[in-house]
Amino acid sequence: ISFDGADLTGASIVDSRFADATFHRACLDHLSVEDSHFERASFSQTSFVEAKFIDSHFKGVQLAGAVLDGATFDHARMQKSNLTGASLRNGTFSELQLQGATCDGANFDHSRLNFADFSGATLRSASFRWAVLTDATFTGADVSGADLADAVGLERAVGLDTASVRNMPIVIDVGLTASLASGSRSQSSLELELWRVLIGACADRRVGGRDERFDVVRTLHTAHLLSDVGLGWKEKCEAPSVICLTSRGRSAS
Repeated sequence: ISFDGADLTGASIVDSRFADATFHRACLDHLSVEDSHFERASFSQTSFVEAKFIDSHFKGVQLAGAVLDGATFDHARMQKSNLTGASLRNGTFSELQLQGATCDGANFDHSRLNFADFSGATLRSASFRWAVLTDATFTGADVSGADLADAVGLERAVGLDTASVRNMPIVIDVGLTASLASGSRSQSSLELELWRVLIGACADRRVGGRDERFDVVRTLHTAHLLSDVGLGWKEKCEAPSVICLTSRGRSAS
């Protein structure tokens, strides 16, 4: 079945099968799909802007160069699919299944990828800037040159080869939630302990006379607690579970 060049903007599809269909350069913007099957279908250069897919199957599909910006894929199964150069920015891809997929050069910037499974996938030079990767799995994935600048949730990601990625955030579990909640720690002791953790993790970096930003990834609950104790040198980022600790001219000599 061929839908090449078709305009399906805003259409609704439920419980349908499109195995081996082609959608080359089709427009599927704002498409709503539920419980449908697209195994081995081809979506090369197709636009899915703000489309919504729930419980749909895409095993072995071709999505090279496709645009899925702002899309929602809930429980989508894309094992062994080709997403080379695809754009998946600002989307929500909860429990996305990409085991064994090819995602070289794919762009996941600012997307939520909670519980996504990239096991055995190739993600060479993929971009995850500001992406949420809480509980994502990267076991056996090739992440050579992948950009994780300002990515969130990496303290709970599994199997990530941190030595192969670029711009890996400094992920530190300060482990202070319980003591902060109980009020058992003073502000001065907290500040001293946090500085010791930061300096120990960044021993090869010098603050000197300039501001140096460190990311301490914790839960939103901890962020509120740290805010409550009033640490004067913190600065909140737009990502809800990140706190940026700024040196304010201090030196780590």
